[in-house]
Amino acid sequence: MPTSPIHILHAIRQTTFGGGEMYVANLVRALRQMGVLNTILTFQDGAIGQQLRDEGFEVIHYPTTSPFDVKTIRMVAKLLADRKTFSLVHAHGTRAASNVLLPAKWAHLPSIYTVHGWSMHPGLGAAQRFVRRQIESWICKLATKVVCVGQQDAIFGAQTLNIPKPDVIVNGIPVAEFAAIPPLQVHRHKVTFGFVGRMTYQKYPELLAQAFSQISAAYPEARLVFVGGGELEPAVKELLKTEIANGQAELRAFSQDVPSQLASIDCLVLPSRWEGLSLSLIEGMVAGRYCIASDILNNAEVITDGVTGTLVSINEVHPLTEAMRLVLLDPERTNQIASAARVYGLQHHDFASVAQENKDLYHRLLGL
Repeated sequence: MPTSPIHILHAIRQTTFGGGEMYVANLVRALRQMGVLNTILTFQDGAIGQQLRDEGFEVIHYPTTSPFDVKTIRMVAKLLADRKTFSLVHAHGTRAASNVLLPAKWAHLPSIYTVHGWSMHPGLGAAQRFVRRQIESWICKLATKVVCVGQQDAIFGAQTLNIPKPDVIVNGIPVAEFAAIPPLQVHRHKVTFGFVGRMTYQKYPELLAQAFSQISAAYPEARLVFVGGGELEPAVKELLKTEIANGQAELRAFSQDVPSQLASIDCLVLPSRWEGLSLSLIEGMVAGRYCIASDILNNAEVITDGVTGTLVSINEVHPLTEAMRLVLLDPERTNQIASAARVYGLQHHDFASVAQENKDLYHRLLGL
């Protein structure tokens, strides 16, 4: 039986900036305040890993880009056998789980697999999705407990993978910096739309660029800001070359200071093809920004259409254009909905609750 304080080995594929990576960083910081010891194991080191080292956390780097990497699995098994101090292994994401759950089982340690979005996403072909389903099913059976960060992922996992319905610990953020942003006060025709995140196929930034280009001439005071870069940045630049030239559109490099970026925009737009439970959306809501997102189930779990934001048909430019136009034309409605979004975000997505629920789960699995 482990003694207090408990010691968790958190495994994450990489420690560059991303939603799952920020979740782990926020979690270990909060858990440390609760008296839990944390070690982070990463397979691709990055800026978040270095930040955590600077804050006094132990961050171990076993370099690999492969799932089910035999050499890495052996290294993890040796770590668990040699150290004998870990109470529990907590894998965040599929890639990390593939390399640590089997060693945890060999070491007779309880394990948690937190799903930050299932890997069999709609961007894959049918054969790839089938293979991913088999992998996810096997990983879930290895874990002592499976946790999803949203209800829709839990339902999908239970229905698709033929496993017991996973536990749900709803995603959240440390709210203080976002809640400190002044309330939204937009004026008619004068709105800055924004996209914060990597410009990837999943996030579909070109759809937002297309929508803005259809209304920019009619609303010369409207602005569009992309923050984050990514492989689709050249395509976005091409779509917005007129707006960039006349000062209506701007592409900014990635910034760790997300609250400041959100404070500079009025309406956050997330036209993703698929999502887990989006941290960007939660951040925008707690920041008191108006949010427009695609009507995928996971986004609908966060936004109530017409109450805390707007949901638009996935992959269609016209509904997005019209939603943006309404934000420009009805500032009173825009400000009211943004205020309601902030209240909802603060009530339901404070990371303090996420950390406490994880700690409670550790205690249950350890019989404490």
